[in-house]
Amino acid sequence: MFGFGGNDILLGNDGHDVMFGGFGDDRMFGGRGNDFVFGDFGNDTIFGDSGNDVLFGDAGKDTVNYSTLDTAITLLPRGIVDKGSFGRDELVDVEKIVATSGKANTIDTSSAGSGASVNVNL
Repeated sequence: MFGFGGNDILLGNDGHDVMFGGFGDDRMFGGRGNDFVFGDFGNDTIFGDSGNDVLFGDAGKDTVNYSTLDTAITLLPRGIVDKGSFGRDELVDVEKIVATSGKANTIDTSSAGSGASVNVNL
């Protein structure tokens, strides 16, 4: 599935989707399944759902938003997000992560090598 030059909204299905946002500030919903989502250019927002997804923000200031999952997430080293029974995602070139408010969201660096650092902007 491909976006165009504007600010697109891309909606995936319950299957395994591949999405490219293209230029513009896109909103992308992979849906259920093991998805590959590429934000491409612009300040994109990718909405996480169930499945083991690979989410690429790429150029711009990109956000992955998990607030619609209604579950806690755990951010692990190397850009892995554990969504519990909803699966695990791999994040690449993402500047902001939004979790569900009121849940026990965590950052777990226990499996990181020495010298791991975490930058948090609350």
